[in-house]
Amino acid sequence: MRSSERSFTQIKDIHRGRPRLGNVVQCGKCDAKKTHWPGSGINPILSKKFFVRLGWAIGKGPRADRCPDCLQNITNPSAATSKPPVKIQEAQKMTASTQDPRKLGRDERRLIFAKLEDVYVDEKTGYAMGWTDQKVADDLGVPRAWVTTIRDENFGSLAANAEVSKDMEELHQIKALVNSGVEFVEKELASLKKAQRQVVAMESRLSKALQ
Repeated sequence: MRSSERSFTQIKDIHRGRPRLGNVVQCGKCDAKKTHWPGSGINPILSKKFFVRLGWAIGKGPRADRCPDCLQNITNPSAATSKPPVKIQEAQKMTASTQDPRKLGRDERRLIFAKLEDVYVDEKTGYAMGWTDQKVADDLGVPRAWVTTIRDENFGSLAANAEVSKDMEELHQIKALVNSGVEFVEKELASLKKAQRQVVAMESRLSKALQ
């Protein structure tokens, strides 16, 4: 890394049984944080691009970094007291995501490719447990269509996750076993109730005979 390049705080984590490093940015005005997991090695240039795409302002040093909310308050002071309702904000985000004017460039391709290498197993298995095109897009701050394009071109189609398929098969087996057990218990319970009625009837007859 050149001395002129901006560096970030690094953190370590265990992901899918393997250690990984991430770059963290923290707002110099509030406690907001965001982590970027480059996928292969620590690349501050990619991390900076990642944070900027999410609306962060990256300064020359950590104290100059600003999160999207603080930037909004700076450019529009009344925004802090006149934010639209949550439902309206969500609708605006959905509209922005469907009308994203950005174009898929070389840096974005490398960023998405690196992430897919980390979370996409193979064409037979598909994504690792818990990952989808949408989750990758949300994690990187890019349109889902970009993720779908890179995955289709370089990795493969959306296959059914092997672990999910295995769990579904086990679930069906357990469900069948439980249903069988319930049926058995219901039959035994009916037999017990019948025997109970017979006992009550016999006790009644014996009681009358002894009077």
